[in-house]
Amino acid sequence: MDSTQRFDPEAVKGATRRQWEGAAQGWNDYAPMFCAWLADSTSAMLATARLYRGALFGAARPRIPA
Repeated sequence: MDSTQRFDPEAVKGATRRQWEGAAQGWNDYAPMFCAWLADSTSAMLATARLYRGALFGAARPRIPA
């Protein structure tokens, strides 16, 4: 980017939204299969984590409240 160009966050958001909307249907089509495939491992991970109401989990910030 040269000094005459300005970063346009709205243009970036719009481009990202259009890309996601173009790909999202494919993910949605397979969501039931993914959920069924991952159900046992997800349940095992959640049981092992021993989450409780108000707990925070995740390595990244912000953490996700349980």
